[in-house]
Amino acid sequence: MIKLDPTNLTKQTDEYLNEMKDVIRKNYLKERYASNPVINPFTKEPVTKLFERSGTLDEILLDTLLTGTFSNMISRYASLRDYIQTCRLVYYSSFKIHTELEMDNLEKTQMEREDFRERYTDRYASSWFEPIKSTHSSYKRNDKFFNAFIDEVEADLTLLNEGIGRIVNYSMLPDEIRHSLLSQMGVEVCPYCNRQYITHYHDGTKFKTTADLDHFYPKSVFMLLSLSLFNFVPSCHICNSRFKLAKGIEIMYPYDEGFMDDARFKYVFARQGSIDSIIGASTDFSIELEMNGTGSSPRLLQNGADMFKLQKLYQSHKECVREILYKKQAYAKAYQNDLQALLGQMGLDQLSQNEMNLFKYGYTLDPNELGKRPLSKLAYDVIRQIQN
Repeated sequence: MIKLDPTNLTKQTDEYLNEMKDVIRKNYLKERYASNPVINPFTKEPVTKLFERSGTLDEILLDTLLTGTFSNMISRYASLRDYIQTCRLVYYSSFKIHTELEMDNLEKTQMEREDFRERYTDRYASSWFEPIKSTHSSYKRNDKFFNAFIDEVEADLTLLNEGIGRIVNYSMLPDEIRHSLLSQMGVEVCPYCNRQYITHYHDGTKFKTTADLDHFYPKSVFMLLSLSLFNFVPSCHICNSRFKLAKGIEIMYPYDEGFMDDARFKYVFARQGSIDSIIGASTDFSIELEMNGTGSSPRLLQNGADMFKLQKLYQSHKECVREILYKKQAYAKAYQNDLQALLGQMGLDQLSQNEMNLFKYGYTLDPNELGKRPLSKLAYDVIRQIQN
């Protein structure tokens, strides 16, 4: 998973606000003066209260909702914090308790199971669902009681989202705005797999793209975030529509972090392999994704690798690794020195290390450019492996 630079995203904020705020204002007013407005089951107030300050539409809140980061939303507005926390509680609740305890290296005792469910609920604490929680005093005891608690919260959240959907809904985003966003966000390769190009083009009248616009937090659960810029992640169709979907599995948020050194690809020679594997004359090796457990939570790293089937899919890219191994032998240090000397004799500038890497391997090995070409992370890791 490759970290995304949010710079190009923030450049779209003014244009995006101009395009989207009017329709949301109209929807808000329509719901505000409806004869039978939808009530927020958690607060017992009209849903429109989520968008208000002193009884009128809060324009700054609306700006934050559309173009602010999640941390901004949570820190500035208690109502948005309660909403996001409640959604997270429901969305991530499909965990398998035994699997979670194993990942935390904890014993599978009754006490540990209860402690885990309590920690999970406390992590997403919100005043909204506390009254429901108080009626499920045994929610920690087993899956049945825990799921009964979650089901009741989810039922109220579904009703709330139906009301929110009348005001904020992804279906309100025109296709031309979607294509324009994808084209101007500057994402060239799927950040989830780093295997597929994201292609943008102009057909003479408008922007088009082959990419999907993934909602990091799925709109089916986080309806209020369905038009939030920082919830949009350009991705390939395979990652978005076949692997990620709306699975309640927590992974790294690509605008905050990527794999980098926390997870590395490495090639491992077969036990009975030959010298051909070492010199890049065969693909008698495997590709492994090694989790180093530093920096980001190891759980998020593993969840992302598992969700997008990276270990399995990258086995089909052995040819890329074979070429790197071959070029390592073909373009030895002496050859590089001769090339630099020749450039000097011709009065040309010496190649920088990035330029030499590009010449030798087809990749610059600049960690800031991993999102510009497919398989850059694989090449980056393998080349560092053979250089050490």
